[in-house]
Amino acid sequence: MRKILLLLLTFVSLTLTLKAQTQSLEDMKLQLEQTDTLYEAEKYDEVLEICQSIGRSTERCDSEQERTVYVRSQILACRCYDQLERYQEGYELSKRLMATQLTDEEKKELSDAYVNSAYFLAVPMMKGKNTDYGKARTLLEEVLPYANENDWTIVMNKIGASWYFEGSVYYRKQDYDKTKECARRGVEVFRKTGKVSDEIATLNLLADAYYYQYDLSSAMETYRYALSQAKEAGETDLQMNVLSDIWRLCNLIGDVQMAQECNVAMDSLAEQTTDEVSKMTYYNLQAEKAMRQENYRVAELWLFRSVSLAEASTSGKLGSLAGIPYFKLSELYLKAGRYDDCIAYAKKYMEPPHEKMSAVGLYRFMGYGQFMAEAYRYKGDKAGCYEAVDTLFLLLPYLSDPEVINYLYIRRGFCRAAFGDHEAALADYQKADEILATKYKPSDQCRVQLLAFFDPPVSCSGA
Repeated sequence: MRKILLLLLTFVSLTLTLKAQTQSLEDMKLQLEQTDTLYEAEKYDEVLEICQSIGRSTERCDSEQERTVYVRSQILACRCYDQLERYQEGYELSKRLMATQLTDEEKKELSDAYVNSAYFLAVPMMKGKNTDYGKARTLLEEVLPYANENDWTIVMNKIGASWYFEGSVYYRKQDYDKTKECARRGVEVFRKTGKVSDEIATLNLLADAYYYQYDLSSAMETYRYALSQAKEAGETDLQMNVLSDIWRLCNLIGDVQMAQECNVAMDSLAEQTTDEVSKMTYYNLQAEKAMRQENYRVAELWLFRSVSLAEASTSGKLGSLAGIPYFKLSELYLKAGRYDDCIAYAKKYMEPPHEKMSAVGLYRFMGYGQFMAEAYRYKGDKAGCYEAVDTLFLLLPYLSDPEVINYLYIRRGFCRAAFGDHEAALADYQKADEILATKYKPSDQCRVQLLAFFDPPVSCSGA
């Protein structure tokens, strides 16, 4: 009798427990339905709190019904993390969910949040000082299979960009083999997405790497392929850019006929197009040709046309290209001996370095500083020269490459030596050698060349 009573009590207890659980699940389902209004009202914190509470209550998934409630709540939590820009938490949760047994419909619902969270985690890894292109790619490639058609293209293009940017880093470090490897991978990606402009930019990076390895035939072949892609896409500005690169290479290797063909093609494009980028590229190239021939008056006229175009433009298409004519005018006036004009242009367009300044901006700042220092040196203005070269040292917090930092000390050494401050100049050359020693052996060419500035020569044996 006692056993029968115990069995009866157990049965009643189980029944009540199941009923309570069922009632609790029904309550949680109702809560989930009510979150729709909160979500539409953009009260994502409140929705997330409800989802987290439901998740804690249902995470054991003791029944299919409980599993369904758990998954629904956590998918909504992922969407809230996305809206709240808490991408790390959203990524970790969506990745865990994807590893469970989800229905096709549940995977589809979760995919957008999974892809978004990984994408917005990866993008910052490709910017600033602490870049990690490999880690960014790993994240993007992980979620690529879950991306819808539109997001697939966006994610793929970002993968291609990671190869391009990483290749550019190796290019600045003069590691041209790794530059080519990254550029080839980037070209493959952009070819799949049809992003012609980025494919051509990456082809140009590949061609430049060939150029600096003195593989000029491969460089020319790559430029020509880039030109064919630009023609096929009907992109006038891209054609003009590639033609200008081919023209420079032809002048280097002495291919007069091909250089002339490039000139004719560019003249034709310039006459037909209304595209600002194409016209700016053409004007700047004509100025470069005139400067090569030391025909500074003609070069100045072409650059004035570029300046007029830059100042009249309201489209924003020119971007960093708009700064080239001002930079070139400073360079031209230095070569022409018009030192006051050189200094005036440099001062007017010399943007102070800052945290978010691009590599192009840093390069131009260095160029303007160099032009000013040289102009003052030729004028015999010691104070102006020293002030200009000290301005270059504002770049130090934004530089990491020993070769670039070393250049600043060598440039200051030149200026000090020019005005008879030989001990100070020697100290700069020694500092430059110390900087190079962090990357190069004493026998490397850049350090051997630096020895010419030492009098008497210093020993590099301890480096």
